[in-house]
Amino acid sequence: MKPILLIDTASPHCAVALVLENDLLLRTSEQERQSAQKALPLVESLLDDAGISQTQLGAIGVVSGPGSFTGMRIGVAIAQGLGFANQIPVVPISSLAALAFSSGTEHLREMALPEEGLKEGTSAENWLAIIPAREQEYYIGAYRVSNQMAAADKSGCVASAPTLHTLIPDQVLQEEDFAALVAKLLKLAEPSSYAICSSQTLPDSLLQSTVHSAAALRVSPEISMQSLSILVQQALESGAEYDPSSALPNYVKEQMNY
Repeated sequence: MKPILLIDTASPHCAVALVLENDLLLRTSEQERQSAQKALPLVESLLDDAGISQTQLGAIGVVSGPGSFTGMRIGVAIAQGLGFANQIPVVPISSLAALAFSSGTEHLREMALPEEGLKEGTSAENWLAIIPAREQEYYIGAYRVSNQMAAADKSGCVASAPTLHTLIPDQVLQEEDFAALVAKLLKLAEPSSYAICSSQTLPDSLLQSTVHSAAALRVSPEISMQSLSILVQQALESGAEYDPSSALPNYVKEQMNY
């Protein structure tokens, strides 16, 4: 497998990673909102430390948003530039999808108690991912994270990686619209339950319309680069074309009519 470069500038801390055959090398900025200054130097430092040139990369995965407008534009621009220069695919991944997948895979790992091992079968969770946009507006997306589990030993090893399926596409909602969203999600979800993952602590007014019917609530400010690497590799294995010109910031807000 050729190395895959991962870029996340939509989260508070800029992060880049290099996926190798049996390893994942990670670099993050120490301060928040430093993508403009830190993203490209972090990429260059990561490649230098790994002894890998741009021409050796097999693909690039980038968190395309929604999130910080400046941050996601910078990340996509870097990914596009490297993709065009080296004629390699660029895979854009939604921030909400990555957040749901990170939370879902962590939950699946917690279910796999080492002392008991895993049972054969399928485990699935429905996740409502939430990223605050501006006052009383939120980016949301609903996803199903499932895993076909083979019998595992006490080490908790799983034969296959989890998969992600979209239930409700990324969009922007105002706080008063969440009750209708939850009702729609419960109709689509199978089983008819869901959990919430958010990039920030949510206000009490919003929690009253969502958490009362949710099975769990997770707050994850940063996206797991390990989970991002799985999503990117699954996208590449799907056979779809990922031309750098098609990797665009996922603003979501453009869908709103004000």
